[in-house]
Amino acid sequence: MSHTHRHHHPRPVGKARRRYRRQRRHGSGDSRHKALDAAVNQAGLSVPHLAMVFAIAHPGFTGALLDPRTMEQLDCLLTGLNTVLSDDVLDQIDQIAPPGVGVGTLGQAYVPPSAERTELRRCPIGER
Repeated sequence: MSHTHRHHHPRPVGKARRRYRRQRRHGSGDSRHKALDAAVNQAGLSVPHLAMVFAIAHPGFTGALLDPRTMEQLDCLLTGLNTVLSDDVLDQIDQIAPPGVGVGTLGQAYVPPSAERTELRRCPIGER
């Protein structure tokens, strides 16, 4: 994949590649991408800011990793550090990508408590 490509995701291999190709052909995920874009725009954020502050708002994450390639990207990310996601925005994200759904390949019967209880997925608003 070219370094100038817009998204820097590793290419899936094996079964994941076939599933990825099938999803791209049938448009799976496109509606979630559009919904996430709408949520990002409604919140007045960029996708990198949303990703960073989402990680900060989640007590299960120990930190947000920044990987800017230019000083401009670093400056942009640093301006978003003081952004706090409201519960409304986090609820909207949970509707788009429900917690614990679609992760892992085994479909385990175990559902982590944080997937069912919002207060375990979010730091209190004053700590974000």
